[in-house]
Amino acid sequence: MRTWFYRETSYKKLLSRLIEESQSTRGIISRIAQAVGCQRSYLSQVLHSKVHLTKEQAWSICVFFGLGEEETRYFEILVDHDRAASPAYRKHLQGQLASIRRDAGKIAKQFESTAFSDADALEHFSNWLPTAVHMLTSIPDLQDPARIAERLQVRLGMVLSVLSSLEKKGLVKQVKGRWVFAKSTGYFPRESSYVSFHHQNWRALAVDDSRDLHGDGLHYTMVQTLSQKDFETLKALVLEFIAETKKIAEPSPPEILTALNIDFFQPR
Repeated sequence: MRTWFYRETSYKKLLSRLIEESQSTRGIISRIAQAVGCQRSYLSQVLHSKVHLTKEQAWSICVFFGLGEEETRYFEILVDHDRAASPAYRKHLQGQLASIRRDAGKIAKQFESTAFSDADALEHFSNWLPTAVHMLTSIPDLQDPARIAERLQVRLGMVLSVLSSLEKKGLVKQVKGRWVFAKSTGYFPRESSYVSFHHQNWRALAVDDSRDLHGDGLHYTMVQTLSQKDFETLKALVLEFIAETKKIAEPSPPEILTALNIDFFQPR
């Protein structure tokens, strides 16, 4: 997902960004012009003057870059918006663009949804321990209940109980006496009744960690005012950061347990 895509409010700037980020920029203007069915000089005028693409040309460019359905819709509406002469129609299109940006700003777009039952979700997110134990089983040196209990500074009996519950859910498995990570819980959308428990559990731990003046944790809180437009821009940057963390974290060898809490919102 190109999280920066929906930050652009001009199709010409968006097109320029697509060109810049193309794997092969050499001769790309000529290749786009050929795909669109126009002269290279015409496409250069589109990028650098008041000349606009037609709807058909806009669609051809989306095909050329392999844009998804929603990205294509956004690009085509941007073209319509920049071509529109009527202020009322432009305002109408701005509403559609805003709606697409809001939808694109949902974190759920980046993750696969979970298949947990309500009962399993309630049990798993009742406190922070099940998630912590589950993730620690991905670290080879911590696939022993006693080592996990020592790492989390909790009773061994609690860890054994959690591991048994995780095993029933198919999240961990026993392999030659070791408790091994089997699969992820998946993503819980904000509409879930239990996701707030998950946020609360780990943010409470983050607050506790912030009190450790000698720890290596990073904690930052800033309250400020800014425009609605800049709020959406910063929100998109946060989503882009989340996407980048996935690229790094997913192939990263499991060695330590970490927690990333991000809060960026408009207080009521």
